[in-house]
Amino acid sequence: MTATGDGLTYQWRKNGSNIAGAMSSTYTIGAVAATDTASYDVVVNGTCNTPSTSVAAALTLTSNSITASAGSGGTISPSGAANINCGDAQTFTITPASHYHVAGVLVDGASVGALASYTFTNVTAAHTIAATFAIDQLAITASAGANGVISPAGAVLVNYGWNRPFTLVPTTHYHVATLTIDGAAVTPATSFTFTNVTTHHTIAATFAVDQLTITASADANGAISPTGAVAVPYGAAQSFTLTPDLYYHVATLTVDGAAVAAANSYTFTNVTTHHSIAATFAIETFTITASAGANGTLSPTGASTIARGAAQSYAVTPAACYTIGDVLVDGVSVGAAASYTFSDVTANHTIAASFVPVTYTLTASAAPGGSISPNGASSAGCGTTQAFTITADSCHTLSDVLVDGVSVGAVASYSFTNLAADHTIAASFALLGPYTINASAGLGGSIAPVGSVTSPGLSEDFNGSAFPLGWTSFSWPDGTGAGGTPVADGVLTASGGRANPEPYAVGPGHSMEFAAMFRAEPFQ
Repeated sequence: MTATGDGLTYQWRKNGSNIAGAMSSTYTIGAVAATDTASYDVVVNGTCNTPSTSVAAALTLTSNSITASAGSGGTISPSGAANINCGDAQTFTITPASHYHVAGVLVDGASVGALASYTFTNVTAAHTIAATFAIDQLAITASAGANGVISPAGAVLVNYGWNRPFTLVPTTHYHVATLTIDGAAVTPATSFTFTNVTTHHTIAATFAVDQLTITASADANGAISPTGAVAVPYGAAQSFTLTPDLYYHVATLTVDGAAVAAANSYTFTNVTTHHSIAATFAIETFTITASAGANGTLSPTGASTIARGAAQSYAVTPAACYTIGDVLVDGVSVGAAASYTFSDVTANHTIAASFVPVTYTLTASAAPGGSISPNGASSAGCGTTQAFTITADSCHTLSDVLVDGVSVGAVASYSFTNLAADHTIAASFALLGPYTINASAGLGGSIAPVGSVTSPGLSEDFNGSAFPLGWTSFSWPDGTGAGGTPVADGVLTASGGRANPEPYAVGPGHSMEFAAMFRAEPFQ
């Protein structure tokens, strides 16, 4: 600032505000920053002069834009568009995400390499900076032995955290023999997948020719060699030797389920599938013929072939409600045997069984006062039914029936069904009475005895007394509701309450009521 006068003082201002310490004729800003952009002036004072303010000067900074961007898998900082003062410097930091790395950095479209940072110096123009990233890759080394391949093979790069499948293809008639992952054996398979790969790996496979199985077996009294499940490489040959025991011979030879000529050896050539070979051996045999009559079985039945020196057992089983009658061995009875064994068989034999029905005894009895039918001891077949009828006489009533000593009540009949054991049945009876008879007489006569009469027996006489002159008996009810027979003067005897000579039975605890009726005869 240039001013003339005496005793001059200066005060610089920024946007109208005093700048501390800025009191010389000049004001210098060192490193210009964006905050220095403003309007500047100076106030000048002199002796006996009025303060004078200079014309304001505007300070405007010139800046340049740097645009920073980053692809996926990392960041650049600062990011976006940044205004950089002319002549300034700006540093950018490139940071990949976890398990990523910087793939490349382009400055104004030109590669500057895979840098972790980049600095623009003395910026005098606009710029761009762009960073790209790539996921870390790990190597899986895959190898396979002869007679097969693994795909992919060699050093296979896999992105971090990704999965990587491998396929193993054996040559025809070969198979995966071993599969090793990172040096450790796993179950052989035709495929394997590494999942979430986070480190380097190895996979190695070996192959072996297919093995086919020939299953060799022999029954007792001989042997086949080799025996059991015999592994044979595809296309190879395999021989078998059959050795019978002393006094035995090869009876049958079966290859893959089909009979072939019996021999002491057999060879499979060019084996391309699984096979089986089975041999049986035989010794001298005998026949035991078993038969059973009706109503039972003999097991085993029919003709059985028995090897010399062997044993054969038979079970004799009667049908339900039958028992063994007899067992004949070679025509000679051995009794009612439930089983029989031929031991050390050296000849032909026969065995025959017969059966007889089972019967049970039923013993029936009746106490005085009645009867049971049938009475006494009787026989009945197993499984049949036998009925009994129990009858009380005229002066008794049925009291109880015991079956095998246990009461079944006062039943008039009882049946044993599906007989399976002996039984007893016994009936008992009770004497009838006493009874109560109520007697009354209408007008014109009398009845004796009168009122409630207890009869100790089975009947009671009621006498119509002589009735007055001019009266006759009108009727004596006979219990049918039809009235009775008129009687002349005198006495009428009614037994049991009816005008007939037969007693009338009344059950225990019951009563019977009789009434005599009279009427006056009209005058002639």
